[in-house]
Amino acid sequence: MKYKFSFLYLLFLFLFTGSYCCAQSQKEIAGLLKKSDSLYFSNPDSSMALCALAEASALNIKDTVLIVKAKIGKARYLILKTDLEKAEEELNEVIAYVERHPEKNLLAKAYSLKSIIMGRVGNEKEDVLYLEKAYHLYKESGNKQGQISSLLNLLLDYNKQNQLNKSKAALDTLMKMQTYFKKADFYFYYQNLGSYYLFQHKYNKAIQAFSQAKHEAEKNQMIDSYATILSTIAIPYKKKGDFAKAEEYLKISIHVAQENKLSHELNEALTELISLYDTSGSYKLAYATLRQQVGISNDLYNIERVNSINSYEKKLQLVEKEKIIAQKDLKINSNQLKMDKDKFHKKLLWAGLLFFIVLLVSVGWGYFKTKKLKDDLVVQKQEVEHKNHLIQEAYNDITASINYAKRIQQAILPSIDAIQTHLPQSFVLYKPKDIVAGDFYWMEVLNNEQENTQPNILIAVADCTGHGVPGAMVSVVANNALNRAVREFGLSQPALILDKVNELVESSFKKGDNSISDGMDIALCRIDLNTNELHFSGANNPVWIVRKEEASAEFKLIELKADKQPIGKFETRKSFTQSVFQLQKDDMIYLFSDGFADQFGGDKGKKLMYKRLALKVTELAAYSPVEQEKLLDDYFKTWKGNYEQIDDVCVTGIKV
Repeated sequence: MKYKFSFLYLLFLFLFTGSYCCAQSQKEIAGLLKKSDSLYFSNPDSSMALCALAEASALNIKDTVLIVKAKIGKARYLILKTDLEKAEEELNEVIAYVERHPEKNLLAKAYSLKSIIMGRVGNEKEDVLYLEKAYHLYKESGNKQGQISSLLNLLLDYNKQNQLNKSKAALDTLMKMQTYFKKADFYFYYQNLGSYYLFQHKYNKAIQAFSQAKHEAEKNQMIDSYATILSTIAIPYKKKGDFAKAEEYLKISIHVAQENKLSHELNEALTELISLYDTSGSYKLAYATLRQQVGISNDLYNIERVNSINSYEKKLQLVEKEKIIAQKDLKINSNQLKMDKDKFHKKLLWAGLLFFIVLLVSVGWGYFKTKKLKDDLVVQKQEVEHKNHLIQEAYNDITASINYAKRIQQAILPSIDAIQTHLPQSFVLYKPKDIVAGDFYWMEVLNNEQENTQPNILIAVADCTGHGVPGAMVSVVANNALNRAVREFGLSQPALILDKVNELVESSFKKGDNSISDGMDIALCRIDLNTNELHFSGANNPVWIVRKEEASAEFKLIELKADKQPIGKFETRKSFTQSVFQLQKDDMIYLFSDGFADQFGGDKGKKLMYKRLALKVTELAAYSPVEQEKLLDDYFKTWKGNYEQIDDVCVTGIKV
């Protein structure tokens, strides 16, 4: 009788322990899935890693609901990476399970993702069918956010299929649910509302709705949506025959897409611009734009080349991710060990009071479990230490290489002392985004053969494609081309120098098996210190002169414009032109790259723009060059605030 009672108690203890551990594991896996969901938009790779970890853990405890949730997260990532076959495999497994069990929200999520796959492969009918199923399931479960998301996607499909009655019904329903909208939902609502009016040929109303969507994208810093809505607004303007306005919006969209490396949005804007030129009869522009569109694939290839140059950084990121996952596993097992110890001591006390045999069994089980966890802990600690060692080695190698590259680049740049020896009233504000930069400044002294005369000074500020290591590599090629044009070929006129530099740069980038379209923008001046004449030629970058007017005692900004073409590969290449400007005493000359004006910041997180920069240098022109450098630097830091510096910055000022 005693033996039977002990066995029942032991069985109860085993079941209680198993269920408690299972509950703890479920909580931890749910935490992993929640973390994965929060990381999806900012770091999809980490999100996928957490989903995979959650799925493996859920398989261990055979929790089907958690397995399904993890598979939904994996499918969403695979769709993002356009691996549609694997995504569909995951979703088919999910749907096969969920359709047999009443999990409406999970089934609705699976249907929503399935609709995306159907849309990607051109099956519009199935796309709409799955979305409608998802909407009805969300409605039955009372999930407002799910209903809104499904209706916004359905509205897009109804508009494309010209089912305007269904579009109107969806819009009316969404209007009533606006109190539940998230920030991004307002953008998609107004975008779809504009499309609804567009298909009804109500172009003014479409423009009004698209403009509201543009406002929402700007307000919420939805960069890709901002590029998309700019090209979308152009469509009703084109339909109205206002080709100039349509072209204006499309060119802004192209600029935003290029600036933020949004290849998909860039392709959409270029496609619409080609259509616009074709409609307006501008066939030459349509052809030129078509060639630019075809070149997008080459640009993507160049991006992949840059990524291969930075392979060490990629390896570092991979090892770091592995370390984070290993540390998380270590923390989970450490917590599990602590809980097991506490649980063991409590049960040991009760078992000692009840039956000696239960105590012995419990002690044996606890010892085995504790020993196994300790052994696992030791192994995982060794793995973390090994990965820390790998990270440190990779970090040291990368840092040493880039710092050495910085020393090389600094050796190429003229020293500030050398510049101020010939131009005493001058400054250089130089702020690389990374350790090395694509921006650089350059000076060459042209000695005059006549006695008792001062030399002519060549000075330039250049902005090469990219920044960091790729930009620095291009800057070395460009700097060498400037030196050769002057020293080897004996050129002294800015326009002729730029023509020769362009020839040398293009030749350098054609030597390998693959042609490279990288290059630079530059402002190049020759200052005659005897006559105070300024000879200027520029590739996209102008030069500014700020002069104090004698009559009004106010400062006025004069711009010498550059040619609208870069140094490097360009379709409609022309010889560079040259301007001659008579300087006066106390004139301020400014040469600069686009990094200062393009910086995001201020109260609304917008670009500083050239207009604000022009006002600032005009305001500071009365100060000494040394003071101007500090005041400009302070202005840049204040404007940038907590935002990341997006590009290299270089501004050079010279007082006559």
